[in-house]
Amino acid sequence: MPLWVLCNDLTIGQIYWFFQAQGSVVRGNIARSFTALYKDSHRHGEEITSIQLDKIYRRIKDFRNICAHDERLYCAHPHDRNITVFQLVKDLRLVTDKKRYLEFLQQLESLLVNLEKDIPDYIGYVCCEMGLQNVDVLQTWMQTSRKL
Repeated sequence: MPLWVLCNDLTIGQIYWFFQAQGSVVRGNIARSFTALYKDSHRHGEEITSIQLDKIYRRIKDFRNICAHDERLYCAHPHDRNITVFQLVKDLRLVTDKKRYLEFLQQLESLLVNLEKDIPDYIGYVCCEMGLQNVDVLQTWMQTSRKL
């Protein structure tokens, strides 16, 4: 069975461990493929390394597991206090098509703006736990991401 067919049936965790099991040459080739995909949908290219992919895959897997077990996502910090939802949001830019990524950012911004309207006393706490100082930081990130 071709790997691109198999990947459609693997879980995020299985893809993470499959990537971990590969040698450095294969991992480097995968990273170069992500670099090429990024360049296809963005104005400016960015080199994506296998080390970055290791970290991105792990964070995606960890946050996905938090969601799957009905835990609160906004305040999750898997393995390290510095790993936040906003770090994951920034990671997704490197492995997601630009159009879909910008749509995702717009939906996230909408959720935070609505939360700010509904419970204004807690938006600062929620943003802080997510790794944002405030909603403006996300909006600045969106503007930056549009230019890339």
